[in-house]
Amino acid sequence: MKYLRGLGIVFLLLCGNSLGQESRATLLGRVTDPSGAVIAGAKVHAINIEQNRGASSVTNAEGNYEIPYLLPGVYRVEVGMTGFKKSIRQSVELHVADRLTVDFNLELGAVAESVTVAGDTTLLDTATASVGTIMYSRQTSELPVVGGNAFYLARLTPGVLSSAGRSAGNPMDTGAGTDIIVDGVKSGSSEITLDGVPNMAERDGALPPIQDLVQEFKMQTVTFDAGIGHAAGAVTNVSLKAGTNALHATSYGFYSRWRAVPWFTNKFI
Repeated sequence: MKYLRGLGIVFLLLCGNSLGQESRATLLGRVTDPSGAVIAGAKVHAINIEQNRGASSVTNAEGNYEIPYLLPGVYRVEVGMTGFKKSIRQSVELHVADRLTVDFNLELGAVAESVTVAGDTTLLDTATASVGTIMYSRQTSELPVVGGNAFYLARLTPGVLSSAGRSAGNPMDTGAGTDIIVDGVKSGSSEITLDGVPNMAERDGALPPIQDLVQEFKMQTVTFDAGIGHAAGAVTNVSLKAGTNALHATSYGFYSRWRAVPWFTNKFI
C-alpha cells in the first residue's frame, strides 16, 4: 500500500512538472466602460484566423479575463456585453509561450454594432520577464538547415554556441543539433519541449522534428518558467504545425551523399 501511495505521489509531481512546461500562448487583459469602470461578465472570444477555431472566457468581478492554451497564430479577439457595442481586435499575433495583455474599452450602444481595431501595432509580452529568440514559421521552413534538422536553428540565438563540433547534420542527429553552450553554461544543461512535452534523451534532444513540421520555436535563455528547475542553460519550446483551413502539401527528400558537407569534401561523390 505504501508502495502504491509513493507511486501516486511521484505521478502527481511529474504531472505538475509537465504543466509547468506549457508552450502554448495565453491571452489576458481587462475590459472597461467609457468611464474606465471595469465590466464583469463580458464575453471574450479568441478565434484563430487560419484554423477558424479558438477559445472563450468571461471577465470576472475585476473585469479581467484570461484565455490560456492558444496555439501560435494570428487571432481575432471579440468582446461583447449587453448595452455596449461589440469590440473587435484584428490580427493579434501569438507566439510560443507568449502571455500577451490586450485590454478593451467598450463603447455604449447596441450589441449589433461593432467597433473594429486593426492590430497594426506590435504587442509586447509584458506579463512575464522571459527573454528569448523566436524562430518564426517562415524562418523554420525557408532557412537552409543541414539535414533538415530544425534544432540547428537554435544556434542563431545570441549567446548560443555549438559544442558538437563540425557535423554533417543527419535528420535524426540529436546530439549535434542540441549540444549547445548557452551564455557560458556548459553543454547538456538545457531543456527541449515538443508542444509542451519534455523531449529529452539523457542530456540531448530525443526527437528532432522535421523542419517542414515546425510551426515555430522559441529559445528562452533568461527567466523561463520555474517548472523546469534543472535547465540552467536554456529552454527550447517547439510548436508543431496544427493544420489550417486551406489544403496544402509539401515534399522533401534527404540523401546522405547530397548533404552540404560531404558534397564538397568527399572525393568519391
